Formats: sequence, C-alpha cells, structure tokens
Amino acid sequence: MLDAIKMKKLFLYVFLSLLWCNVGSAKEFKSIFGFSFELPNNYELLAILDGKQILSALESDELRKKINENFNEAVDLSKSIVPDAWTLKIERYSSQGKIALQTGEGIATTFMGLKKDMEKDGFVKEDLEFLCTDEYHEMVYQTKIPVHECKFISIPNDAEWSFIMVKDSTFDVTQGISEKKRRRQIRAQFLIKDSVFNVVGFCKPKNCEKIRKDVDQVLSTISY
Repeated sequence: MLDAIKMKKLFLYVFLSLLWCNVGSAKEFKSIFGFSFELPNNYELLAILDGKQILSALESDELRKKINENFNEAVDLSKSIVPDAWTLKIERYSSQGKIALQTGEGIATTFMGLKKDMEKDGFVKEDLEFLCTDEYHEMVYQTKIPVHECKFISIPNDAEWSFIMVKDSTFDVTQGISEKKRRRQIRAQFLIKDSVFNVVGFCKPKNCEKIRKDVDQVLSTISY
C-alpha cells in the first residue's frame, strides 16, 4: 500500500486523464508534447484542452446535477491535494468529427510530469499497479471499478517503461450505468526521454476493439 504523500502524487499523474472523455493507411501527427505518431487516415486533431477548461465544465451546475456524488467528491479532492493537475494540457483526436465531443470516443495524449519529479516523490514504476486495485478505487471513488487489463507492455520501443490499464469508465460506473452500456477507458502511461506521458483511448463497447488497435498504433509508431 502507498503512503499518503505518494497516494496524493499518484492522483496527480492519473486523475486528469480520466476526465477528458466526459466533456486504411496511416496519417502522421505531431504532438505539442514533442513527439510524432501515426493514426488511421480518418483521424483528426479535434481540440487542445487544458485542465482549467475541463474543471470549468465539471463545475457547471447542469453537469454537477448529472454526476454521481462520488465522482463530484473525487473532483473536489483533486482540487485540494493536486491543484497542479488542472494546469496540464490534453490533445484530443477522433475519427468521428465533432460528435466525439458528445460521445467521448477517441484518443487523447497528455504530458503528466518529469521523471525526476516522480523519483523525488519516491515512486517506482510498480506503484502503477496499485491503480488497478479495488483499494485504490474505493479510496478515490468510494466504489469498485471493473478492470479488464493491467500490465506492463513493450511499446513504445524507446520507453524506459510502459504500462497499460483497461477499465470501465469511472464516470459511467459512478453514475450507476449498467455494465453492458458502460464505456471503457484504455490508458497507457510511459516514460520516455525523462518525461511521463499518457495515451488514452475511450470507447463504447462495440468500438473498443478498434480503439485498442488505434492506441497500440500510436504507441508503436511514436518517434520522439
């Protein structure tokens, strides 16, 4: 189990990436974070968002009424213990055009922090496995979140380490949406060139196989 300080810092590295989803031949994209990657030709850069924009949307009265109180509490907790999380930027890519802003489906990339900062906080890469546990989810969201995959992977090729987790949408679970209708999140986190990044896919059940392949394509074609 992680101590309280490490738990708070781990929250910084993962929480914002959980929120973006609620608000043929390959094409190469150049990320604002300094690396390039490939996605199928029908993808486009949909938006570049920052944490303040997401937080503003989450704090709207209309959305607050729709969100389960457990999720609201997690948002409030993140503001108090990791305010820096709300200064990060998020790139959103989609093959569905602007409708993806409503469905949430697509892929996002984020810069999460520097290796030296993680080491300063006492992290080892194995701490990431704690994110898959019922203990973590009950601590943060007061409920269990079904996890379908949780392991270290070998892509990107130049990464010092890379970790992937596939889980039911935290947003959908905390709202009580039935298991068959829940969306899923595919989140890869990796360390490359002394920086930690996320690549996150979000999908409806019928599209998850395709989105997972697209996430793998991003990871396998990253050039820094």
